Amino acid sequence: MRFNNLIKLNRLFPVIGIIILSLIIFPEMIESGAYIDSAHGNLNYGVNRIATSNFGYSRGNCAHCHEQHASINGSEPNPVSGSPSSYLLFANNFVNQSNNFCFYCHKGSGSIQTSFSHINYNYSYWFGGDTTLTTPNNIYDAFNPSPVDCCQSSAHNLQDILNFVKTKWPETFKNESNPCNACHNPHLAQRGYPVVRPTDRNNIWGDEPNERMSYYASSHGGQYHAPYRKGGGYEPDGSSTTDGSNVPDYVTFCSDCHNATNTIYSSSIPQPHMHYSDNPCTCSGRNLFKIDWSNQNRIYNMPGDMHGSIARCCDIDGKIGGQWRTCGVYKENSFRSHPHPPDYYTDECETQSVGNLYQRDPSCAANLTDLDNDCNASNGQVPDGIPDNIQCGYCNCTSKATGHTVQVPAWWGALKEPYKTANYTNFILNCTDCHEPHGSQNAYLLRVTTNGKYSPPTWNVDNRTVDSPQEFCTSCHYHSDTTVSIYVPEFNLNLTPNGAHCGNQWLCLNCHHHYSVDYIDRCYACTYCPDSGWVHGRTF
Repeated sequence: MRFNNLIKLNRLFPVIGIIILSLIIFPEMIESGAYIDSAHGNLNYGVNRIATSNFGYSRGNCAHCHEQHASINGSEPNPVSGSPSSYLLFANNFVNQSNNFCFYCHKGSGSIQTSFSHINYNYSYWFGGDTTLTTPNNIYDAFNPSPVDCCQSSAHNLQDILNFVKTKWPETFKNESNPCNACHNPHLAQRGYPVVRPTDRNNIWGDEPNERMSYYASSHGGQYHAPYRKGGGYEPDGSSTTDGSNVPDYVTFCSDCHNATNTIYSSSIPQPHMHYSDNPCTCSGRNLFKIDWSNQNRIYNMPGDMHGSIARCCDIDGKIGGQWRTCGVYKENSFRSHPHPPDYYTDECETQSVGNLYQRDPSCAANLTDLDNDCNASNGQVPDGIPDNIQCGYCNCTSKATGHTVQVPAWWGALKEPYKTANYTNFILNCTDCHEPHGSQNAYLLRVTTNGKYSPPTWNVDNRTVDSPQEFCTSCHYHSDTTVSIYVPEFNLNLTPNGAHCGNQWLCLNCHHHYSVDYIDRCYACTYCPDSGWVHGRTF
């Protein structure tokens, strides 16, 4: 009986082998499946290696990446070590930043893919709408930007990624794994949804409603607002949708690695320091500063981020233990101890009256109507002895000499459109609003085009003009767009927005980062100059 069963099994094995081989050579025989739906497996634009295509293999065929034998007449890269490799790939899976299996196709000159119907430009090109950014035009160049200097360009270091993921998730990632697989599953990745989470590699991320930025923001006490897309509309598709329901939640995706607990080493990154003009940037290895995008607690010495789930509208006195208040409350009696409403100094007439140069508009100030004690009629109206026009900041500040309305200064950090008009209490940004996923011609993976604004990639932190360091940040924030002189109570100085700035006016990143540092209040970054070092946070 056993011998007869063995004969039957021996007859069955070749049949099974023929079926498996047929599926490899003729994937169109499969009527449906995740791989057929993927970008690599697509029968119209999928993978199509020159060597195997010349032998009649169809586009999307598994054999374009996997050698079911050893080679095809030696017309493609030799098999690894002369024998089948891990995963039956036709070349080494990963060696270093420039020698990676994926780069055999995903590169410019020398690519062994027959052609690309969708060129791999960067995020700012495809989703930011800046079609002038034709470099890089492939993944290899994105990961190997020029110049090779972390102070002028940047990329995710593939060896650092592999070292981290194989230590963090050893049951999933091994020494022979490809670091690209930490973010992508080549058998699932689609053009519109290219990523998988390293904690869930069997499911595409971003294709479900609860995997979009609209869901993340609303579930973390805030709102998402899409940035402008160059050429019109909003990111990522140029439509009028702004709530993030059409863009993947890359915060959750990136937070599998970049969070408040994981320690991530980067082998080449600018070293933290102040005053770049007299303390040049240097590149070496260090651990990245941690980040917590989800924390909503506005508590001193707690991790969090103003671009994340921390509400932006607050009022502090420039000291630890500052008081918080709601956006839109412009109570004049609060200005005297807490003089700055949201987006900084939008009404400083009282403090500008030094020398009797300014006054409230006389006709407006003459209206002494007092109905509302908190400038919010929906809470009920209770008189409190302060005229509403004054208390709520309704009266223009005018020059006594000319009678003209004094220009309201756009102070450091004030929001530009579309955020200014939206004026949400808590804007929660997506990672890709500011960062390229693979590499950038800027430091820290910062995008070249953000919020529809092109910032020249001359972001060398050692060689800059007065205006150049603000190019990136001023895509969304004002810095030196007006020359109106106003009195700043914290500094007890009369300053202009394009004049002296706390710390070093030549580099926003001297002070403004992602993560709060021990014993430094995050709000210092907005309103107060600490005597030493870093402020409300840094991730980089």
